Amino acid sequence: MNTKLKFIKLLLIGLPLVAGLFLVGSSLWNGFNSAKASSWHSIQAKVQGAYDKGVSVVSVTRHLSNSGSGGRFSYSYEIAGREYTSSFVGFGFSGPTRSYRVGEYIEIYVNPRNHAQASLEAGIRRPHLTSMVFGCLFIFVAFRINKAFQ
Repeated sequence: MNTKLKFIKLLLIGLPLVAGLFLVGSSLWNGFNSAKASSWHSIQAKVQGAYDKGVSVVSVTRHLSNSGSGGRFSYSYEIAGREYTSSFVGFGFSGPTRSYRVGEYIEIYVNPRNHAQASLEAGIRRPHLTSMVFGCLFIFVAFRINKAFQ
């Protein structure tokens, strides 16, 4: 087999394998941390920056720019007389899973060992499972490509 063909084979097998391993690994890591966060203390927080789960990027961008928080979802909470602010949604989440209005009260999970660490979403959810499924699919494709080259 010549060098060019070996390189193409390496790319065709290596890229989906690496992508699959990355997705499975990050899914396991985020799922573990998210499951751990579900055992944290649950408290009420107040939304400071609105989020609209709109149907398009344009509608979300338009709403966020008028949210009063500079266009960023955030919430504040108080523990032991100290106020904290966070925009962290959850381990493995790219954004809130529903719409939130400024001033709305929400339930969050706060790390009992570090009150500055809070999470809006906790537990194993769809994003963790989706990335796990796609990671396994990429690994399967890599092995099928490898078998086709033999």
